[in-house]
Amino acid sequence: MARLKTRLDQTFSRVNQLGFDLEARSDFARYLCVLVSGYFENVVVEMLNDYVARSASPQAQRYIASELEWFTNAKREKVLQLFGAFDPTWRALLESVIVDERDAALNSVVALRNKIAHGESVTVTFVQISRYYERVQKIVDAIVDLLDPPA
Repeated sequence: MARLKTRLDQTFSRVNQLGFDLEARSDFARYLCVLVSGYFENVVVEMLNDYVARSASPQAQRYIASELEWFTNAKREKVLQLFGAFDPTWRALLESVIVDERDAALNSVVALRNKIAHGESVTVTFVQISRYYERVQKIVDAIVDLLDPPA
């Protein structure tokens, strides 16, 4: 997970150094939107697979890993359903985390990514995607705390 975050942070940094070429920054903002969405999906899958590896049989690990391969379009409700399937208290905790701006950011990133992937025209700025990323990272932090609490 740290590797994914580092790579994404470095990409944000490079785009930020473009200066004031607003059109180029807007183009890269769309690219960053796709990366943020993919980052979130990958983190969820990686963290759940790590959790299952520590707590389940090899057979259960293989099954969960095969089911998680299909985890995409990670909007709020889908995330809540997934974690709720593991433990209803996890769902409740994440319901209290994925609210307001975080909810809007996560759902916006997924919706924008889908539009971008299907060739639709979208307007997203570097500032917007930077804010979305910060809010999505807060959700990631909560998931990390939930699945890998400090000893």
